[in-house]
Amino acid sequence: MTDIGLMFKSLKLAWIPRLLSSGKKNWCTVPDHYFRKIGGLIFLLRCNYNVKYFDRLPVFYKTTLESFSELKTLYGYDQLQVLVLFNNKDILVGGRPVYLHEWFERGVVLVKDLLNESVKFLTFKESSDKYRYPTNFLQYYQVISAIPIRFLIKTKDIVALDKLFFTSGDEIFKFNDNVEIHLDKARSKDFYKLLNSKTHTGNHSGPTRWSKRLSLNEDAWSNIFRSLKTVCKENKLREFHFKFMHRIIETKRELLKFDIKNDKESLYCGQSDSIEHTFIECTFTKTFVSI
Repeated sequence: MTDIGLMFKSLKLAWIPRLLSSGKKNWCTVPDHYFRKIGGLIFLLRCNYNVKYFDRLPVFYKTTLESFSELKTLYGYDQLQVLVLFNNKDILVGGRPVYLHEWFERGVVLVKDLLNESVKFLTFKESSDKYRYPTNFLQYYQVISAIPIRFLIKTKDIVALDKLFFTSGDEIFKFNDNVEIHLDKARSKDFYKLLNSKTHTGNHSGPTRWSKRLSLNEDAWSNIFRSLKTVCKENKLREFHFKFMHRIIETKRELLKFDIKNDKESLYCGQSDSIEHTFIECTFTKTFVSI
């Protein structure tokens, strides 16, 4: 059964590839203008962002980014995004994340770029001499004072952290060692699959109840689900097959609960109706199958 909530999220996430491959089309002028001001969309997706700080971004794109952040959380995304200096929800200046394009252009991207070999902050003069960026000491000390001490400790424990991972513009996004997606080619069904595999991790109630009655194991159910596309060509029959596996076929028992029928007696034998009775126990069904 399609999860409508996940379907809506995947449809929104499918706009990320459209934004990345839009070129200079008129419809993407507003989001492109906004994303350029914070380093570009590819860079932003790898940052530790929070959409509540994107005041001027249209709501549709905010919810899209929120869904992508949720996707990263589901897959335990840990590419040290918290150590990115910009668009970081944990590094706030004046109550907001920072993005300084002049710093970014000169190679200041990570917290470690502002540290010396002793894992202490560079002085203003040392940083100015090293990066040659146009800034003043007030702005510099505002930024370094906003960086939590725990980030310095984490930076010290990291042996190697390549800033090219964040700045290269690579459109292959790795959620973890085993899962990645091509952001420029992904479709809504790809995002739906990623969301669904982490959201619905338990066994389906329909197959679980059938297994108690029919003694079917996981391998048998895997074969049954894989056969959906090949069992027949008629979509109505495929739909029925799917509903039957999930036990969502309405019998008179259900219709009585909905006040659609006045009794729950089977149309064929007069006994109490149910999905098990209709397809397994009914004498009419047994006779039909044996023919």
